[in-house]
Amino acid sequence: MVDEAMGIETKYCLTEAVWKRIAPLLPPHKKRSKGGRPPMDDRKAMTAVLYVLRTGCQWRALPRSLGAGTTVHDRFQQWVEAGVFKKMWKAGLLDLGEKKEVALGMAVYGWRDDEGPVRRRKDRQKPH
Repeated sequence: MVDEAMGIETKYCLTEAVWKRIAPLLPPHKKRSKGGRPPMDDRKAMTAVLYVLRTGCQWRALPRSLGAGTTVHDRFQQWVEAGVFKKMWKAGLLDLGEKKEVALGMAVYGWRDDEGPVRRRKDRQKPH
């Protein structure tokens, strides 16, 4: 069964009960001084991030109905830095079963590109 609003199977969508537990763990959006586009909806962004982590698809292969892969990846990085996935894990909201350990470990423990199978280009500096 496909969720019409998200364009993905319903098994990948957040239930209302789960979203109510996740939403308070998210940091507030930073104020933008120059205007621009409003930030992507948090629930849609979290659905997209969890879709990538559960399916193993590449960010750029994310179904367009879930948003642009670069936008979703940027939000993922912001949430990793803010410790959102560690908070979700501590709250019992992340399932670490069924070969999801590596992908969810990236979220929970904040592994970086230079620590995983994809290596950072040598001309870039490593994060501190």
